[in-house]
Amino acid sequence: MSANQLPVAFFDAEMERRFPYIPWRDPIHISVTNGIDGWGCRLCIARNGFKAQDAKRLLFPTLLDFQIHQKNLHAVNLLAASG
Repeated sequence: MSANQLPVAFFDAEMERRFPYIPWRDPIHISVTNGIDGWGCRLCIARNGFKAQDAKRLLFPTLLDFQIHQKNLHAVNLLAASG
């Protein structure tokens, strides 16, 4: 079974178990050569890979957008922790 076929919650838990030293839930700032930059989700990048042509699809323009993504897809409420 490939990473894309695993349920999101199972994949997230497995990555955190195997690599506990990586801050999976923290955003990572990414800039690509075509001028696109934004905040990436480490879990989604690990699950799907990252190519420059995917930048518009995988990067979030603001930290708030990233936090909403974490809340909706990865069941983490970072908005409550930050406010």
